Amino acid sequence: MDLTWTDEQQALREAVRGFLEERHGPEVVRKLEDDPTGFARPVWDGLAQMDLLGLCLPEEYGGSGMGALELVVLHEELGRALVSAPHLVSNVIAAEMLLAAGSDEQRGAWLPRIATGGAILTVAWHEPQRSDGPEGVALTGKADGDAFRLSGTKIRLPFASSADRIIVLARTGDAPTDIGAFLLDPSGPGVTLTHTTVLSSEAEFQLDLDDVEVAATDLLGDPGAGWAALEAALLDGRIAAAAYAIGGARKALDMQVAYAKERVQFDKPIGSFQGLAHPIADLATELVGAEVLVWQAAWRRDQGEDVAPLIHLAKYEACDVYKRVTKQAQQVYGGIGFTRAIDVQLYTRRAKQLELSWGGPGRMLEAVAAPELDGTPFVGITSAFGGFGAGKDPAIGSVLPPSGLLEHSDTDLL
Repeated sequence: MDLTWTDEQQALREAVRGFLEERHGPEVVRKLEDDPTGFARPVWDGLAQMDLLGLCLPEEYGGSGMGALELVVLHEELGRALVSAPHLVSNVIAAEMLLAAGSDEQRGAWLPRIATGGAILTVAWHEPQRSDGPEGVALTGKADGDAFRLSGTKIRLPFASSADRIIVLARTGDAPTDIGAFLLDPSGPGVTLTHTTVLSSEAEFQLDLDDVEVAATDLLGDPGAGWAALEAALLDGRIAAAAYAIGGARKALDMQVAYAKERVQFDKPIGSFQGLAHPIADLATELVGAEVLVWQAAWRRDQGEDVAPLIHLAKYEACDVYKRVTKQAQQVYGGIGFTRAIDVQLYTRRAKQLELSWGGPGRMLEAVAAPELDGTPFVGITSAFGGFGAGKDPAIGSVLPPSGLLEHSDTDLL
């Protein structure tokens, strides 16, 4: 693996950083908190003008055809500036679901618009009180002639108020992965979107569907192709999320180092005391390790290797170190670090939110462990003491509780 960025990749980093430093400071982040739109249109339009929205989409659909490493460069800079934007859900995950399972007509209708920012798509995956594995998808998609009828509730839909379509995962059969992916018009009858409050104060929504009719032509692939399409798209999605965490952690580390140099106690900068200097040094070392892990996952992905466990490990490690760097930053700042007036708390809240997004830490660890243990089913504390029945997740070989019995999940911690 070559850890040297190419001239083009370095130019991309400098261009994105310069643009965001000019257009997306902390005041923009604060203004967008709890805003139902959730992103700054001028910034989104600027990213479009820089041809960054189609960065990794195929050239035939108006994209640039770049790889995972370029995606890492972009999302590290988005994370550094705490940019709240639909790029991850729309231009990475939804777009790749279309590429994985969509028809030629569906791809032609949506991918060029996604590449230019002319259309935004979001994904409805999680459900209340349920696992984020395939067993957790209970919203029903029942065949009805030349259509399907969707009923149920989804939570944690990012930027749904701006979405032209929502890709809804719905159960179409009894097998764990009998899950379809449907292109839903959010303005249709029977569709209710409710803005919800989350730890990071970003724009997320609850989706309630009451016997909503969706044409069969709006199904991506066959009725059982939805989960496989999501899992395929989440590989690059988790690389992007991990890169965002690295960018945020790097900025939070820089902030606490700068403050430790300027804050004086007992006639000395507080950074000169071992009680602060050593933890900062430890985290700086761990951050470099997580950063290289993300780069390696992206590089090997670009080489065409099957690196799903490495991607899951990268996502886990990047989000974990992000959370710990921000926690330490608040210790360095002392009491004022816990006030809304200090920028570091913006990073702390987003670190925890990101850790639970696009696959929580428990699922990431199981996805890493399963190949090493030859798919041996995992038994959690609750199931070990007889609290749950066993439902095997074919994606990672873990034991999941049957629908309706799950007491909590990563998503409930939000």
